[in-house]
Amino acid sequence: MYIIIDRLVKPLLFLAALLMLTISASFADHHQTSPSFAEVQVTSNILMLQGKGGNLALLSGDQGLVLVDDDYQEMSAALTDVIVGKGGLDKLTYIINTHWHGDHTQGNLALGDHATIVAHDNVRTRLLSAQEVKLFNMKSEPYPEQALPSVTYKKSLSLHINDEHVELIHLANGHTDGDSVVFFRKANVVHMGDHFFNGTFPFVDVGTGGNVFTLTDNIAKVLGLIDEKTKLIPGHGPLADKQDLQDFHTMLVATSSTVKIMAEKGITRSDVIPTGRDGRIMKEDVLKDPTSGAPEITPINTPSPVPVSDATREERVKMTRLRQTIARRLKDSQNTAAMLTTYNEVDMTEVIALRDQYKELFLKKHSVKLGFMSF
Repeated sequence: MYIIIDRLVKPLLFLAALLMLTISASFADHHQTSPSFAEVQVTSNILMLQGKGGNLALLSGDQGLVLVDDDYQEMSAALTDVIVGKGGLDKLTYIINTHWHGDHTQGNLALGDHATIVAHDNVRTRLLSAQEVKLFNMKSEPYPEQALPSVTYKKSLSLHINDEHVELIHLANGHTDGDSVVFFRKANVVHMGDHFFNGTFPFVDVGTGGNVFTLTDNIAKVLGLIDEKTKLIPGHGPLADKQDLQDFHTMLVATSSTVKIMAEKGITRSDVIPTGRDGRIMKEDVLKDPTSGAPEITPINTPSPVPVSDATREERVKMTRLRQTIARRLKDSQNTAAMLTTYNEVDMTEVIALRDQYKELFLKKHSVKLGFMSF
């Protein structure tokens, strides 16, 4: 693990996070610059919808529509258009919220009068009161009654509609304390919610019960419940399969195991002699006796994260070597910033404030929104 928090490196971390702000503008994969949804046909009657926030799933059939998550409030008009094209709002039967975050639930405000909202108990509890994601200095006001889940559960819940068995399973304390993973059993499709960020490091909301180590264990549980033919809808990123989720789990294990050992041994980075490339701390370094007397190695260059495999995320277009270099370095910065937020190692208040200061000007000049990990 190579998260470094000290006076020399903090400016570099801030720069990496700042570069992250430009990722969605220059190299965004699925977030739209206008209120519209990209549609990915998962099966004959299941769509993956990609808008501004988290990925949505839409199950259609004669008995009605089942919507998994509903994006930001500003996307509700575009989402309504999609639903009208599939039969209309009167066909919307269930809305499932995979967790409480606004990029997955704000559509409740517009659609809650048309469908029964289903979620874990903790989602309703959190939406009933003001919430805050301190890492991003973002606050959420209590939702009105029509936008709250009216059907909740503790461990699992089944819906039977359109000849499909839709099963919600609560995987506790992963991304938040109220996460649902949604299994479409007959179709062999799973909506992972924000337990799965396909192609990058996840954000784990420790302020509302998330835990990166538990999330890693939860992913292992899901891997044991699916097969090679399962289609996975991640909370963020492109449509995936079991191998993509396995790669994601491998990445989490590689990073979190080192952090866990350091926490258990009560040591910090200054206690460890890094032997990895570019001064990275390896698991073996943490297991060594820190009193062996070897001199500490101070890395000269900023540690570069091991890029998550994102071949499926990249649009294959011919680029000059300069653009290839820029793209690669921006993606490295994206992964660095995302990993820092995963482990809640950086206070993002200044970055978010800077984004707020320039986002309108940036949009006016470039016709592209300036975002940060969908927030």
